[in-house]
Amino acid sequence: MKHLKLTKSLQILSLIVLIFIVILLILINKPRPQEKVSNNLSSNGLGNHCQFVNSECEIVLGNQAFHLTLSTMPVIEERVELLIGSEQAFKLERAVIEGINMYMGTLPIIQEKVTAKKWRGWFMLGACSEPKMKWKMTLQFEGQPEPALLLFSTGS
Repeated sequence: MKHLKLTKSLQILSLIVLIFIVILLILINKPRPQEKVSNNLSSNGLGNHCQFVNSECEIVLGNQAFHLTLSTMPVIEERVELLIGSEQAFKLERAVIEGINMYMGTLPIIQEKVTAKKWRGWFMLGACSEPKMKWKMTLQFEGQPEPALLLFSTGS
């Protein structure tokens, strides 16, 4: 009888350990929020976005095209100028940058209106421990339901 109690206790303990291992494996393989953002952006599943090529990017929101130009490809802790132009008048409501593969807070883009069809701004990126950093610039234009998402990288 004592042998049966010991066997039953081992079975219960084994079942508890097995459940714990399964839960642990599920939690380890669950995608993290930062990875979800990166995957959504690269699969074109989140709004309108483009990747800067040769410091330039074209994006269409609704029926309006925007042309964006960086003074230089961004480098950590250096001032970068941003020009935004369109053939139609527009108002830039919000412009920020966030890290994709590492949380860096929300970095503002200091902006000003040049003409009804042209805005300019500047920003600086902070240093971090990641050798290659991926960034997301979010621009919200008045009258547009979705923001423009612009991607770029820094580092080697």
